[in-house]
Amino acid sequence: MPPILAALRWRLGATVALLAVAVLAVFSAAFGPLFLGAADSADLHATLVSATFDRTQINAGDVTGPVVDVSPVLETVRIADRLGLRRWYRAGVVSRDVGTSVTDQPALPYGAQGDLVYRPGVCAHLSFVSGRCPSRPFQATETARDARLLGLGLGQRVLTGEGTLTITGIVRAGDAAAPYWLGDSYFNYFLRGGGAPDILDAFFTPLSTLTGMSQVATAQFALRPTQVQPGQVPALRQTVDTFQYQVRNRLDLGTSTALGGVLSTYTAQSNQVVSIVGVVAIQLVLLTDFVLYVLVVRTAAARRSEVALARLRGGSLASVLAIGVGEPLVILVASLPLGLALAWVGVQLASRLTLGGAPVPLSLLGLLAALAALLGGLLAVAAGSRRLVTRPLVDELRAAAERPSPAVRAAIEGAAVALAVAGLVELATSGQLSGGHPNPVALFAPGLIAIAVAIVGVRLLPLACRVLIRRTRFSRRLALGLALRQVIRRPAVLRQILILTVAVGLSGFALIGWSVAGTNRTLRADFDLGAAKVLRVSFPASVNLLDAVRRADPSGRYAMAAMESRTANQDLLALDPTRLARVAYWPSSIDPATLRRIQRWLQPKLVPAMVLTGTAARMTVDLSPAVSPTPDLQFSLLDSSGNAQVADFGYLQPGLHTYTAPLPQACLGGCFVTDLDPDWYPGLGQVGRVHYTLDLSQLEAEDGSSWRALPGLIYHADYWVPSSGSTSLSGDGRQLSMTVTDSTSQLVPPEAAPAPLPSRLRAVSTAASQPTNPVHNSLQDFDGTDLNVNTSLQVQALPNLGSVGSLISMPLAIRAERGTPVDTSYYVWLAASAPARITARLRADGIRVLSVQTPARAIAAYEESGLGLGYRFFVFAAGAAAALALAASVLAFYLTARRRAFELAVMRALGVPDRTLFRALVLEQALVALPGLVLGALAAVAAALLALAAVPEFASNAGQPPLQLTIPVPLLLALLGALALVLGAAAVLAARLAVARVDLGQLRLEPR
Repeated sequence: MPPILAALRWRLGATVALLAVAVLAVFSAAFGPLFLGAADSADLHATLVSATFDRTQINAGDVTGPVVDVSPVLETVRIADRLGLRRWYRAGVVSRDVGTSVTDQPALPYGAQGDLVYRPGVCAHLSFVSGRCPSRPFQATETARDARLLGLGLGQRVLTGEGTLTITGIVRAGDAAAPYWLGDSYFNYFLRGGGAPDILDAFFTPLSTLTGMSQVATAQFALRPTQVQPGQVPALRQTVDTFQYQVRNRLDLGTSTALGGVLSTYTAQSNQVVSIVGVVAIQLVLLTDFVLYVLVVRTAAARRSEVALARLRGGSLASVLAIGVGEPLVILVASLPLGLALAWVGVQLASRLTLGGAPVPLSLLGLLAALAALLGGLLAVAAGSRRLVTRPLVDELRAAAERPSPAVRAAIEGAAVALAVAGLVELATSGQLSGGHPNPVALFAPGLIAIAVAIVGVRLLPLACRVLIRRTRFSRRLALGLALRQVIRRPAVLRQILILTVAVGLSGFALIGWSVAGTNRTLRADFDLGAAKVLRVSFPASVNLLDAVRRADPSGRYAMAAMESRTANQDLLALDPTRLARVAYWPSSIDPATLRRIQRWLQPKLVPAMVLTGTAARMTVDLSPAVSPTPDLQFSLLDSSGNAQVADFGYLQPGLHTYTAPLPQACLGGCFVTDLDPDWYPGLGQVGRVHYTLDLSQLEAEDGSSWRALPGLIYHADYWVPSSGSTSLSGDGRQLSMTVTDSTSQLVPPEAAPAPLPSRLRAVSTAASQPTNPVHNSLQDFDGTDLNVNTSLQVQALPNLGSVGSLISMPLAIRAERGTPVDTSYYVWLAASAPARITARLRADGIRVLSVQTPARAIAAYEESGLGLGYRFFVFAAGAAAALALAASVLAFYLTARRRAFELAVMRALGVPDRTLFRALVLEQALVALPGLVLGALAAVAAALLALAAVPEFASNAGQPPLQLTIPVPLLLALLGALALVLGAAAVLAARLAVARVDLGQLRLEPR
């Protein structure tokens, strides 16, 4: 041991450098598994916390209805305790509920309904306005709004169906989202109206009040997410299943929980995280093995003379091995605890910064990864010990360099290239890496691609150097000539290029993967929402949302109206197509059909709609002949909110008369005329048939104090579509004649619809929603009206709808409606640069903003998901691989500088200036670094293009835009520039040290 320590001190610089690289290797290898464990905990915690209470909690109760005996429900709490459910769940809470009614209050002519509720510890979670917590039978609390409705205060009594309650406390309505309530809402205050009893908030009362009453008892067990660790998930599942089985079979009670689905989501994400972290972590371990192997082999050259001397003096095998391999073995052993400790501290720091402080487990996998990282160095030590025993002593004394067999080298390189090709074939055939079961060959594809590129590049580099050597022969470019010849004749230099290429390739691949994943998260969040900001709005009937948005943004660049309906049969989205290309976020890669083409498709040429705006409408009507009873002439209208309205001109008299119809207030913003309806009805039980003609002219609308004439196109027959053959139309541009035959036996009344739409509207549907014949498709409008549509234009996904749904023009959808929309939500989509004045103008028009959505929340959710956490490891991997590349190169520069003293002394003796020697050394390192960086960048891009598409980025890609694979060129150039800068500085420093060590006295010695 003393000789080993002495040797370590003698070569202190090389010792420290090799120890630093070894520690970095162990740190890089162990960081991945430790980070994976912390990320797994963070993912599980985030999944459980984001799930609502009703999904993670367990409910147990009698499914038959109210009962007097609630002891079986109480027994569920004892079963849970016996099974150890308290390890993950809070103590069971048994709440009891008795439905009641209040009928004796004058303010409630139709009565009211409510509940008497006992819930343990409820008073600690109520906000008292006045009074105190009830403590005796038939004492209770009431909410402040119940008190206003009932007209009751503290100390007063309220008669219920179960008895008279005395109010001892008045409280504020609680928040059902608070953890204590476990998703139950006891604050259901609702004034029904229309003769129905109102709904009251719960009366909270002591348990003694409910004694002997039929009650609904429910045991609730709330999950404690922070108490669940990834390794406990199987035990948690089994315990919950056992609890439910015993409750159902022993107590005959019902149980419910959605915890299984939540844990399945976590498991799927966890498996995918293992896949994406494994893509880089395993290759990082192999890179550390390669780096340590090469560096240990290179440092062994410095000990050849010492080993030869020991063998010459007859040293024992143990002493020879100690001198030959003891130094690197001691360094490798020392690096293990140092690297592990550094990795654990690093993951602790990363957890606090990016994982929400998730615990960092000291896993066996981390230790195995650290040991695997040392495998390359240990193999080099083993190979060195074998050579010490088998190599002839004369070779050791001559310090002859070992040269591997060309056949062996070619076989190794051929095997590496073959594995790379196999990986590419596997990627092409197997597709995406499946979570938890990644294909081994595909998993190693990025590293194999980098090795293949490095091997090809290293093989071609000497050929290029030979061309340059011929050009530098007998030239004045002495420094370049010396550098080229050194690169060709030293195999260690080529191995250095190989290391640098693989390390830069892996670093670039990880950096590209992290960048692409971030880009895709933003792309998906934007597309999911549809725009940079989406306002969910409501508005009065007098407001036309489409027109209001166009007035608020006359330029059409910032705002767009939208409406959406989701039903069991279809999902329908309507947008203003004139603004679609400027406002909506629509990735160009989503479909070959460009956004401009979609915009043109949704805008057929139509005649203007018939719109009545103002307070009244009038027109001249000539009825002939006289009929009995006279028909009632009406316009069926649709206001801007989609609500059905009527303009009634009254009963017509024979001859020529002018009639006026008041317009509903909702028509101040404009109402579409959907039908012209002469309503004739002879009376109950009567049978009749009439035939008459209406000559309509001079239709005007009153707007303020003036009358405005409607355009003359409404007096043309082709502007109208009769509802049946009992109606015929003719017109000359000034007057419209409507001939009607009506009878009580007709199923379809004689009506005519204005401004005909195309017989088949145009829509855009997703590929998953396409019928067999898209040209003859059908949709239901927002009011339920059947539409004949042509959905020949299809896309993979639609904003806010995903893979299933259809997009239609909002103006056309409104014109096609015949009634009030149902289950419809209204929105205003805003571009990223939309000024605040647009929202202010909308509010000034009476539009109320109910909620504001931006992609930021979705992006944050993606980043905090398991896959998002996994991709953060890519950043570390990129830095670790870059650090290994730098460390290996700098150490190689240092070792080269130490071993070149004799050669440089010969050069100086031959008259080569120190400046030329310095330039030759720098150029030599440049000929190593530059090809390594360039080949590494090519390997990174190739690996990203070929392998990155096989790495999962989201739990599901269904109904989403295609994932982008755009290479972040500026980011990659920044990485290469930083590496080049550090390598250049190291090369300059190593060259200065080498030249400074040149001494002509060294010429008396034989070169080592």
